[in-house]
Amino acid sequence: LERALARAPAHPDALENYALQLHEAGRREESRTAWARLLDVAPENTRALRWLAVLEEPEALPRLRARIETAQARRGQSTEDRVLLAYALSRVHDRLGEAEAAARRLGEAHAADARLRPYDPAAAEAECDRILGHFADGPPAFAAPPPSGGPRPVFVLGMMRSGTTLTEMILSAHPRIFGAGERNTAARLLLPQTRDGAAWTEDAAA
Repeated sequence: LERALARAPAHPDALENYALQLHEAGRREESRTAWARLLDVAPENTRALRWLAVLEEPEALPRLRARIETAQARRGQSTEDRVLLAYALSRVHDRLGEAEAAARRLGEAHAADARLRPYDPAAAEAECDRILGHFADGPPAFAAPPPSGGPRPVFVLGMMRSGTTLTEMILSAHPRIFGAGERNTAARLLLPQTRDGAAWTEDAAA
């Protein structure tokens, strides 16, 4: 991505992917800068507005709120764009301490999101069956070897609202532990198994 941006610094797709990768790597400040660059190139890019609602400096939030509201007023947006903008505005209101407005916008976002992506119980059950099918005979006989040298990962797992975030906060208070936040990396690495039915092998575990 860096090589691509060296050749085409204003390429919107490259900038978006670069900003996402920086955030996944925990490089939040660099990610914020990349999203801001994307917004310079595409002033109403909904994903840039959504991520800047999370990453932007507090003093810049009122200006960002105005930009999101301007983007919301523009006609011809896709439903997905409207959902992202509603989530972005809710986050900005929340960070500015405007709880009532944040709750109202969040409700709008959830309602629109539910219409866009209705829950499919049968599909969810089929996905669980695919995952469990990898372990029909119990845990695998192999395990991925721990990384040699450098940091070692600690995964905090649990259902939503079960205390995982609090657990991470407690652990990351230790000077030798860095809390990386919620990451989608493991889920993406497992897509061949969870979505495409690939075998769960020792290589896949590694």
